[in-house]
Amino acid sequence: MICQVLIPRLGEIPKVKSLVHAHLAGEELTIEYTSGLQGTASRRRGLVDNWLFNCGCARCLDPTELGSFLSALRCFKCRQDFLLCHFDALEWVCRGCGYKIGDNEATELIEGIQEKVSRLSIFGPIDQWEGLLSEMESLIHPDHSLAMDVKRILIQVLGGHPDYPLHSLGDDALARKISLCQNYLQVYDKASKENSAG
Repeated sequence: MICQVLIPRLGEIPKVKSLVHAHLAGEELTIEYTSGLQGTASRRRGLVDNWLFNCGCARCLDPTELGSFLSALRCFKCRQDFLLCHFDALEWVCRGCGYKIGDNEATELIEGIQEKVSRLSIFGPIDQWEGLLSEMESLIHPDHSLAMDVKRILIQVLGGHPDYPLHSLGDDALARKISLCQNYLQVYDKASKENSAG
């Protein structure tokens, strides 16, 4: 939605124009303040820090983030399921075994992974990026926002880098690129379902 607010003169009523037609009177208009593939944990912190509000959209209120799992961490205890952030209590709870960790512990893990991602060159060898992705998936959900960042880099490098031109990619590399693209689109579709505004 593209929206324009007309600043009124003193005593006038403000007017809002939108390029998207509201279908029903009283229908809520939503605005996406952040990237659609940013996890709720970091999105909500940014909304409070930058926009001074706590978002109450469907995605922000759902620990699975509408099934996208963009913030989910692999459970430290059972290793079979995922820790989901419950913002009302600032804790992460495994949906399988019930194991809990605090927000500080989750933040430390995420920052450690972010540090590893930042150490790699975007033009580094694909096997380094694939190795990091494999390592990450032992700590976070395969569709976590950080994993999606690495997948986006792989999508760009496979066929878009001078060392890996599209015309020279073998069948396995092309299949990998297609698989990464399909996953990326599926996760984005889940994360941007109707009624999510954060």
